[in-house]
Amino acid sequence: MFKYILVPARGVETDAPVFRISLGLARLQAAHLAFLHAGLDVQKVTIPVASAEFGGGAGIAEIIDSLRQEATARHDRAKNAFQDFCAREAIVTSATPPESSLSAEWLVETGDEAH
Repeated sequence: MFKYILVPARGVETDAPVFRISLGLARLQAAHLAFLHAGLDVQKVTIPVASAEFGGGAGIAEIIDSLRQEATARHDRAKNAFQDFCAREAIVTSATPPESSLSAEWLVETGDEAH
């Protein structure tokens, strides 16, 4: 029996079916859904580009700004999808899940999504 289900929340169109499948599993066990958004670490991504011979200069600031804007937009889309989903499905949101009922929480980590 599982009590926690980790649900990726990426801020993309494929989030909706992933959320629905996770909810179906959670309802079977009255589990807690932990929606995780892994935000892009912009500095970590741009350091190799900036340190390469061709990557320095004025253009790097625009690349960093563009990556930050995209990361923020994805975070916002993912969080809005999470909030809308929980409201629509009447899911209680709490970082401390109740003993025997379905619940969910929003988590954010910065770094490589695969790791």
